[in-house]
Amino acid sequence: MGNISLKADAPDTQTGLTPRQVKLVQSTWQTFCTSEREYGALLFSYMFAQQPELQELFPKFRDKPLRALKDDLLFRAHGCAVGYHLTSMVASLEDAAALKVLAWRNALKHLKRNGVLPDHFEVMGNCIVDAMRAKDVRPMTAEVVKAWWKFTEVSVLIVRARFLCLSFYVPYGIQEGIRIAWDTLLDVEVLSFIECPSVHSQR
Repeated sequence: MGNISLKADAPDTQTGLTPRQVKLVQSTWQTFCTSEREYGALLFSYMFAQQPELQELFPKFRDKPLRALKDDLLFRAHGCAVGYHLTSMVASLEDAAALKVLAWRNALKHLKRNGVLPDHFEVMGNCIVDAMRAKDVRPMTAEVVKAWWKFTEVSVLIVRARFLCLSFYVPYGIQEGIRIAWDTLLDVEVLSFIECPSVHSQR
């Protein structure tokens, strides 16, 4: 019986999360989203409060004081879009292929934005956990936090891989809109072996 129990909660071969960790992430995220209607905007407000320099990466509201952002429609709309994307990623934790697509699309969108690096996605992941702790989302136990760190880790690995692929190809004249079979270049199964350089060091 013990062996069956261990097997049932074995880490996924691609994401590294166990079924229990998936449920912990999904349940605490649902609690957070239910208690905070504009949870996306709240996460960005928290991140800007903790890391003020990151607000410079957002041209549409980089010059606005933090206290004014809660009433800024563009900021709230951006928060809503990011919140929806995060919800989709959390919901796809049991489907590694879907998670990869969502993370890769997000990386592609951000690669075009000057100054954005994969490390910023890790900062965002850390801020999510800190914000949930600050809002006293229960139960944010050590086990739950560990599950969130694992989710952040695999998401950032996928983003780094996407940045790496594009940093190799974009400087050599591949035009936007041309389809590239990225899956033939890199797959989730080999992400743990990748050490990605900065995108800007490739340009």
